[in-house]
Amino acid sequence: MRYSPQQIAKAITVALAEKPEARQTIIEQAAKILKRHGGLKELPKLVEALEENEAAQRGKPKLILETRTGKIEKSTEESLEKKFTLEKRANEKLLGGVRIFMGDRRIDASVNRKLSDIFSALSR
Repeated sequence: MRYSPQQIAKAITVALAEKPEARQTIIEQAAKILKRHGGLKELPKLVEALEENEAAQRGKPKLILETRTGKIEKSTEESLEKKFTLEKRANEKLLGGVRIFMGDRRIDASVNRKLSDIFSALSR
């Protein structure tokens, strides 16, 4: 596809803001364009980007925390929920630590990443 899901989501969000009464038409046209250009496989990423845009418009951007169990400390959760729309995800492939996603930004503070960095440094 020529444009990223985030770019398409931004265009849809702008169109919806300009003409909220044309919501159904805008969404139908976007779906037709995606289908025509083979972008339906990107639909889950597009939906996620649209949700992020909506949350940002409400003043609470979407923040995804990925841990091994999908759980975080209650005090951390309460603090983050004041500023963000929080989504917690479990990823059993993580040995420990956390990955944080917000829009197209990513912070990888996982044990996996740290071990990878160590192995890379040792193999130089």
